[in-house]
Amino acid sequence: MKSIMLLISLALVSIQASGQGMYPLQKGNLWQYQSGDLTSPDRWESLITGDTILPNGKIYSQFTQTNFGTRFLRQEGSRVFGYGQSDSSEFVLFDFAATPGDTISRFQKGQQLSSIVLQGRDLHANYNRTVWTFLLIFGSGPGSYDFADWWITDSLGLTHMIGEPGITYNMTGARINEIIYGTVLDVQKQTTSFPDKSRLEQNYPNPFNPSTTIRYALPQRSHVTLTVFNTLGQQVASLVNGDEEAGYHDVRLDASGLASGMYFYHLTAGDYVKTKKLVILR
Repeated sequence: MKSIMLLISLALVSIQASGQGMYPLQKGNLWQYQSGDLTSPDRWESLITGDTILPNGKIYSQFTQTNFGTRFLRQEGSRVFGYGQSDSSEFVLFDFAATPGDTISRFQKGQQLSSIVLQGRDLHANYNRTVWTFLLIFGSGPGSYDFADWWITDSLGLTHMIGEPGITYNMTGARINEIIYGTVLDVQKQTTSFPDKSRLEQNYPNPFNPSTTIRYALPQRSHVTLTVFNTLGQQVASLVNGDEEAGYHDVRLDASGLASGMYFYHLTAGDYVKTKKLVILR
């Protein structure tokens, strides 16, 4: 289940394929989904917060999702690239110029081999727009493969997804370039669930001048310290030092008094310790 949802979540960033409008890339765009199991409805949402430069020097769209933290994608021509934060690598996720039956990409993460294939291209019955269906095949070898389908509708993005066993989500509403499609519920009512683990996200924007936001996630109440160091290992800012409740937390760093260059921000939350880079660019 986690593997399916992790890869499905990558599909939700906004893109702008050449000559097409699917996944429009604009800060503030929002998608909301509900599971197909009406006896136990599960809602979640994806919100584009902007873009950022990652360690490979490329600009990616950045968005947050209920329960899934931050994800990054970028578009180049007709192809969409995902960024793997665990190994700092990118891979092709979609190619809207492909022919049905084409393998879009094949990549390996540890023992798991994944392939993405364009299944078909048709007209969406509800929206009267082109829809592409992509099939994700992943697993450790013959006899252990799982499957997931993504339906991507022109100018609307991901509108339907099916995972195994019988995991289905449908788009119930979206806000695309300030236009509302379907029914969009109050955003604040969709963020009540807690993270499943501690996480320190990449600051946004990055590079920045003079301020940036650092987000971290806590699965339970923890004592938190969040500090910033220069390349000499000297502490230049203390942003958090105290107990914090479970949930997602955003902290603003005002670097008006700091020189241009690379710095490190360091989070300690209980047993979780993580350090990431940030860049001040005047």
